[in-house]
Amino acid sequence: MESWKAPVSRTISWDPVFAEKGAYRHFMEKEIFESPRAMMDTLADRVSFGNILPEITQKALEKPPAVAFVACGTSWHAALLGRSFLEQAGIPAFVEIASEFRYRRLLLPPGSWVIGISQSGETADTLGALEASKRAGFFTLGISNVPGSSLEREADLCLLTHAGPEIGVASTKAFQAQVALLMMLALALSPAPPREDLLESLIRSPHRLELFLESVSPESLDGRVKRLRLSSLVMFAGRGLDYPLALEGALKFKEITYRPADGYPGGELKHGPIALIEPGVTVVAPLVDRSLRAKEISNLREIRARGGYVMAIGPLVGKDGHEIWYDDRIELPDDPPWSGIYQAAGILQLLAYRVASALGNDVDQPRNLAKSVTVE
Repeated sequence: MESWKAPVSRTISWDPVFAEKGAYRHFMEKEIFESPRAMMDTLADRVSFGNILPEITQKALEKPPAVAFVACGTSWHAALLGRSFLEQAGIPAFVEIASEFRYRRLLLPPGSWVIGISQSGETADTLGALEASKRAGFFTLGISNVPGSSLEREADLCLLTHAGPEIGVASTKAFQAQVALLMMLALALSPAPPREDLLESLIRSPHRLELFLESVSPESLDGRVKRLRLSSLVMFAGRGLDYPLALEGALKFKEITYRPADGYPGGELKHGPIALIEPGVTVVAPLVDRSLRAKEISNLREIRARGGYVMAIGPLVGKDGHEIWYDDRIELPDDPPWSGIYQAAGILQLLAYRVASALGNDVDQPRNLAKSVTVE
């Protein structure tokens, strides 16, 4: 039997301007361009060279021997990036789809944390996974964008992103804020002092994203939108940090264009998906993880050799400009990878938005989808 809890009164300070489209055609477009503010508000008072995520560092919490992320959809993709950040900090991390995790045996080291990520804080499967983890004796941490949500109430500790209301069903700015918060979490939990270059990159990322989004003219995307709209199939591929971006790009694309799209690890293309490559197929490839760029380029050459069209998204690095391994490149600034993640995510969101708009779809309320999934 569930115990009854007395209602708690909370004041939620959200600017009413979030509920207005302003000069934008759709809320989704507006929210893409609000991402830098969402990130800045999430980072505010939480990250500096002497203070990182005080909600964690000022509590007498033992740092976990391992972390398991549980999430669904876009939040799961953010969790995949969070795993990479924690691993770079020297903390073993695992990522599970919440609807699967809750029905499995929890074989984690004693003292491990289970982190549930949900934009709404009401995702039934994520809440169920956290409840099962609490019963098993693990410390639970929630990450949500909504103050007073069920996730905030049920987790042992909840960290809020401050993205403001996100009205479009396809998550954009909330995803960017989640990734920023996960970067902070990795820096806060790192057993070693945080590297100054990573801190600086995180602090500057919102401004870098803002400058990049402002530099993208609608005309520069027109031909690319037409290419994606007319492609017989659109695939997304990436390695390392680029793999979660490929998954997120594919999800955004299918959510609002209603066209089939899948994201793959670049190394898995040759284990089946490459059979789909033929003229008329477009492969979108985010390229912000420089440590694996040579291998990614090798994969993209194989796609072009089989008649596929490669649309690369990334900075021009080293001798890339002298090689023909892509058909089109959306140029990103030559910023550190931790900043490039947000820029690549932003352009993937814009491409999906523009294609869906060109198809005449209801971008803000795509069919069969809900902003908060409260059923299992």
